[in-house]
Amino acid sequence: ELQKKYKLKILLRGPTGVGKTFSVVKIAEEVAKRGWKVLYLDHERGSEEELMKLDDKTLENIIHEDFKNYQEIMDAMKKHKTEQGDKLKLIIIDPMYLVEMTRLSARDAYLDQGYYYLGEKKVDIDNKATFDLRGFMYQLGTTYQMKLANEIVSSNQDIICTLMTPNKHE
Repeated sequence: ELQKKYKLKILLRGPTGVGKTFSVVKIAEEVAKRGWKVLYLDHERGSEEELMKLDDKTLENIIHEDFKNYQEIMDAMKKHKTEQGDKLKLIIIDPMYLVEMTRLSARDAYLDQGYYYLGEKKVDIDNKATFDLRGFMYQLGTTYQMKLANEIVSSNQDIICTLMTPNKHE
């Protein structure tokens, strides 16, 4: 009864090379071997080498797709939830670095530029070490992030996301 009521939502976070993708492929393998469908959304195609080591029967239960943006994640989730129904047990988003990268990239762009606008007023960034996104600037990348977060939270499937943190920001 608890498995029906509560669905797992897991985030694996860390820099490149710590084993996030390896771990989620092993989890996908175990779920697929039990006869469940797994939707593996893979932005970097980093899982292909590990997935190719799995037997064909297991791979039949893993739907492996690429994505380029948030909308493609949402579309794939909707499509496969409809097509697979109750057979879809697990969704993996690997990596979901777009969440953090939208903010880090925006911050880096402002720092490179050296200024930002507050309304029509140009504000110079005097101290790059203490500058951070705030107010409206902080919210720039959050529209799709919130849609995706809501989809993850409300999903009837277990979901695992990996989040790559760039080494310079770790």
